[in-house]
Amino acid sequence: MVMESSPPPFIVFRNPKANAASIERVDVYQLALDFTAKIELILRKVEARFHLKDRLDRNATGIAIHVGQAANDLAPSGRRRSYRLAHALAVDCSTILDIIARRTDVDRNVVDLAQKLVAQLLSKLEHLRNQSV
Repeated sequence: MVMESSPPPFIVFRNPKANAASIERVDVYQLALDFTAKIELILRKVEARFHLKDRLDRNATGIAIHVGQAANDLAPSGRRRSYRLAHALAVDCSTILDIIARRTDVDRNVVDLAQKLVAQLLSKLEHLRNQSV
């Protein structure tokens, strides 16, 4: 199955001083959107309990939403809060992916790709939530 190319995001990352941090925030937003697409593939292929799939879908979507909210927040404390919430949701997604991989007869490669994306997200969100961006 070939994924179609995604349209460019509509979120504009506001920053009075354009710098490397603003580029990093755009990158983490794009990564969050890619993660939601990967989760969509997993949800279609995996036979798991509804509550796990639903929570995974909601949390993956929540990551992108909180990163998008941080894009429009000029206050560093507001951005850190949004990144902290996105980080917590990413941890939940990683845990749910582990549970699904152990409970079901799933293609481990599909889950591994999603785990790699969430690991990248966790690393970037950890950095962003700890700095004054």
